[in-house]
Amino acid sequence: MNPLSPNQEEIQELSDDQKLQLIGGLLPRSESERFKVLASRMTPSVTQRYRVAILGGGAAGFIAAAHLTRRFPGFELFHIYDTRIPTIGVGEGTTPLFPAWIRDITGLDDTEIRRRCRMTKKHGLYFENWGTRRTPFQEDFFFNSYAYHISSPDLIELLRSYVKATVLDRRVNSVISNGREVAIGFEEEAPMTFDFVFDARGFPRELTDEHIPIREIPTNAALIRQAPPAEFNRMTRCVARPHGWVFVIPLVSHSTYGYIYNDKISSREEIAAELDFLSQHSGIPLRKETERQLRFPSFARRQLFDGALFHIGNAASFIEPLEATAIHIALFQIDVASKWLSDALIDARGEARRAPAFINGLNKLMREYTMEAALFVSWHYAAGSSFQSPFWSFAADNFRQCLETPTDAGVADRFRQYMEAARLIPEDILQLASMPPDRYLDRMKMNGRQPFFYAGFSEISFAQIGYGAGYFERQEYLSPSQVNAAV
Repeated sequence: MNPLSPNQEEIQELSDDQKLQLIGGLLPRSESERFKVLASRMTPSVTQRYRVAILGGGAAGFIAAAHLTRRFPGFELFHIYDTRIPTIGVGEGTTPLFPAWIRDITGLDDTEIRRRCRMTKKHGLYFENWGTRRTPFQEDFFFNSYAYHISSPDLIELLRSYVKATVLDRRVNSVISNGREVAIGFEEEAPMTFDFVFDARGFPRELTDEHIPIREIPTNAALIRQAPPAEFNRMTRCVARPHGWVFVIPLVSHSTYGYIYNDKISSREEIAAELDFLSQHSGIPLRKETERQLRFPSFARRQLFDGALFHIGNAASFIEPLEATAIHIALFQIDVASKWLSDALIDARGEARRAPAFINGLNKLMREYTMEAALFVSWHYAAGSSFQSPFWSFAADNFRQCLETPTDAGVADRFRQYMEAARLIPEDILQLASMPPDRYLDRMKMNGRQPFFYAGFSEISFAQIGYGAGYFERQEYLSPSQVNAAV
């Protein structure tokens, strides 16, 4: 058998181990230079007693505060937020990165987290009305991993008890950094100076030259209502509709329905009428009295970190919630910051980590992570939906234009490479997502490959979306020359 161009009959005769070996040989090689900065998983002890502030009382602010409390007990922490400013406070989807993180921070098991945060386990995403096949499909988390559906307000209250910091209820007027220390000005109180500051105050009031608009994302608003608990709660439902799509986040106590749309194409009244229609035809009461509208920018900061000031969470970047990337990207940003603070970065120890070239490289890494996630999310729209509507025409055309004239050519090139490698995975062996990870990774290494994740999304995620939406043809094989170009 030619391992670069197998046919369907040959694949059916393969053992599970041989199928794993085949996939390992089809993946793009890891770009080790891009990720060498994160290669060290060890966190050396930090002896300096840094004075550190976390700004923001939302989920990202409490995640950062709890993380720093756990990782750096010697720091003098201050958690500063204005209780007059409301948080977004809706049900959240997460990725498999989150359960491991919160268990490490709190020591709690799933049962206790379920009780305290109304959590349900999330095993993937369930797509309805997406693509050309007109049939539902799933994006399963691979290796039998799972994430959470979780209540954001409950998560904040849970993490509050794991934060050891001086809490200041103040309105911040200014944050000024010189790369060595950060001065924070307040509405009434005297200013304060810190060695490091984590700014997690949420969306910027407006996008400026400091921000890169992410034009890949075709949506900018959500209309949200609550409903009774859902019977189907093992996945996040993603239901394509004429003006966009609806997420269903199932919690223990209730479900959150959010209609994601573009307010330059559709009005709030049209979206409300759509939710009424769904409520009437499904028999599920989507309670109007709980309705909230959220508008969101899609962006990434050009500079997330300058040597003293870290921007994290929605203050650093945001893309729409289709793949539940908000908390995922925030955890990635905090992980990078922790390695920098703990002097655990390869080739950048001590004062060398403050070199402008290295700080710029760190910003590029974090910025591109968000841009990669945005392009992957945008790709979901490329094959359209069951609805012929202005929104879906715009969304599909928008993806094609962004891929042809990308904001970041490197991000787009890696996307093409990864998509073509995923296209070579035959649809009938996507069940390998449930195989033990050690076998999967061993087979990749035998073929000289390393795990290569595109903003946290594996080649299996690419294949599931490609086949499910009809972007890939069933059992489509490329010529050996095309395979060689892809891998």
